[in-house]
Order: sequence, then C-alpha cells, then structure tokens
Amino acid sequence: DDDFAIFFIDNFISESGTAILISKTNIFNYSIDSYKNINFLKRNLQLSISNLDDYDFQSAKQLYDIFFKPIEEIVPKDSTIYLLGDQLKGINPSILVKSYDVSNNISQYEKLVSTNWLIEEYNVVKHFQIPSSTSNDRAYDKKFLGYGNSTTYSQLGLPNLSEVNNEIKEL
Repeated sequence: DDDFAIFFIDNFISESGTAILISKTNIFNYSIDSYKNINFLKRNLQLSISNLDDYDFQSAKQLYDIFFKPIEEIVPKDSTIYLLGDQLKGINPSILVKSYDVSNNISQYEKLVSTNWLIEEYNVVKHFQIPSSTSNDRAYDKKFLGYGNSTTYSQLGLPNLSEVNNEIKEL
C-alpha cells in the first residue's frame, strides 16, 4: 500500500518546525517553515477563497512547497497521505498548488484550469486528535441524524430527494 502519515512538530523557540513522514517501512524527517509564516500564508489563502478572481496562487504554492515538495521524491503519485496535527487547520489541502502559470497573459479561469493542484497528485486526509477530556459519554435516543438541503440537488444534476425532508421532519 502507498499510505503515508505526516506528523508536524512546531518549535516555538526557533519558530520553525519539523515534519516526520512515516511509511510502513521507513521514517523520514524534514524541516518546515516558521509557524508564523505558515499562519500568514494560510490567512492570505483563506481570505482569497471567497472570490476565485482573487485566488492567492502564490500562497497556495508556498504552502505546498513547505509541506509537500520535500516528499515528492519519496511519496509516489496517487498515494494517500494522512496529516496528523492542525498545521493546515482551516485549509483544505486539496486547494494547494504544485505549479501554476505565473503569466499575466492568461485569464484567471485559464489559470485555475491549467493549475497542477495537490489533489491531482495525492489523496490527502486530515486527521485531528480529539483530546479525551473533551469526549463525553452520553446516551442518545437516536443513533444518527443526517441533514441536508435536497432542494438544491437538482441544480447540481442530482436526483431530487424531497422525501428526505419529510423523514427528517418526522424525526
């Protein structure tokens, strides 16, 4: 299997960090940028997400370079990478950019379409540890309650599941 895990360790004294890449047979470590710079890039990227005309390709590329470029030669394409920790909290890793056209001669749409996204290289799964102190043993009458707005499904080309609305109301 091509499964890998990356564990990030911040060093608040030197303001840099270490990443540990774990495979089934090996462990590799590499340095990552300062957490202050990472937070700055994350904030820039988060602010740009709401309007694709202003998408911050440069910050997305720099975050890719910090976290994933050092492992390109080690982790085969199409592998699954489990991110342990919250260094990319608030950012979906699939929107990070391996490469993009920096030319100003193409439209933003052409840039979005021609970009080499992280999701095209790897399957990245974020895994957050929930401290045991926050877990509560509670008993619930119902095992699960799903929710959704099935009235918007037709806009996406999906079948209308209006009966789901009635089922949820009955619960």
